[in-house]
Amino acid sequence: TIPGITNRILARFVNRIFISFSETRYLSSMKKTQFTGNPIRKKLIDGSLKSKEDKGKFTLLILGGSQGAHSLNEKILDALDYLMPVRESLNIIHQTGEADYQWVCQVYREKGFTSEVVGFIDDMATVYRDADLVICRAGATTISELTLYGKASVLVPYPFAANNHQEINARVLLDKGAAKMVLNGDLTGENMAEMIIDLTADPIAISRMRQESLKLGRPGAAEDIVDSCYELLGS
Repeated sequence: TIPGITNRILARFVNRIFISFSETRYLSSMKKTQFTGNPIRKKLIDGSLKSKEDKGKFTLLILGGSQGAHSLNEKILDALDYLMPVRESLNIIHQTGEADYQWVCQVYREKGFTSEVVGFIDDMATVYRDADLVICRAGATTISELTLYGKASVLVPYPFAANNHQEINARVLLDKGAAKMVLNGDLTGENMAEMIIDLTADPIAISRMRQESLKLGRPGAAEDIVDSCYELLGS
C-alpha cells in the first residue's frame, strides 16, 4: 500500500504501473496505473480450486514468513495456557522458522496440543486450503494469498516494515471486515487466545470474514499484467 522511494521515483519514467492494492498511495491516481493485484504462483491458484479437507477440528495456521517470526512464536506459545479450554477442538499448523523449531515443538508436546510444527512449509496450497483461521504478518504477498483462498485471519503487522506499510496493508482487510488485526506491541498471549476462542465459537463471524476476504482476491493478476504488456506493445 505504500511504495518505497525507488518505486515512487521510477513511476515518473515508466509506461505502465501495476499495483497490488486499490488503496496504494502515491501511484493509484496516475493514469498509467492499473490495479491488478499481486501475481501468485500457479500452484497456489490451482490449490485454491480444491475442496477443504475436513479434519474434524478447528484448524489454526500460524505463519511468521519463510524465516518464522520469533516474537510471534513467543506470543502464540504464551497463548497456549489460555487456550486450554478449547485444546481438544484445535488442530494447529505452525511454521516456526528453523531457529525456533525444536523449542516450539517441545512446548506443544508439553502442553498436549494437536499440532504440526514445521520449520518451513513447502506445500502452502494445502495448509491454506485446510486452515479455518490464519495468524500471520501482513506483507503484500501474504495478503494476496489469504484473499485468493478467502481465509479469515488475525494479522500481526511486522513493526519494522518500511513506512509501516504492513500495518496499512492489514487495515485494508480490517476495514472491509476480512480480518482482525493486533499490533505487535499490543500482542499478548492472553489477548491472542481470546480472539482465537471467540472465533472458534463463532462460525458465522468466520464465514463473513471468509466472504469479505474472497472478494478482495485477484487470481487473474498475472494474466491481467501480461495482457496489459501486450497491449502496451501494440500486439
